[in-house]
Amino acid sequence: MESEKRASMGFLVAGVAHELNNPLNNISLRAEIVNKEIRKYSDEKLSNYVQDIVMQSERAHNIINTFSTSPGPANQRKWKNRTSSAL
Repeated sequence: MESEKRASMGFLVAGVAHELNNPLNNISLRAEIVNKEIRKYSDEKLSNYVQDIVMQSERAHNIINTFSTSPGPANQRKWKNRTSSAL
C-alpha cells in the first residue's frame, strides 16, 4: 500500500513538472528571441535583463527536472524502485 502511494506521488510530481516546464520553455524561447533582436540595436542593459530571464528560466527548468520522471508506463518501474530505495 505504501509503495502504491509513493508511486502515485511520483506520477503527480511528474505531471506537475511537465505542466511547469511547458510555460518555462515558452518563456525561455521568447526571451532568447527578444535578446537577439535587442542585440541588433545594442541596448546592453536591456539585453542583460533578458539574458537573466533566460538563465533563470533554465535554472527553474533544471530544478524541475530533478523532480520529474516521465509519467508513462515505461518509467513506472523505475519510479517505484527509486522511491522504494529512497525511503
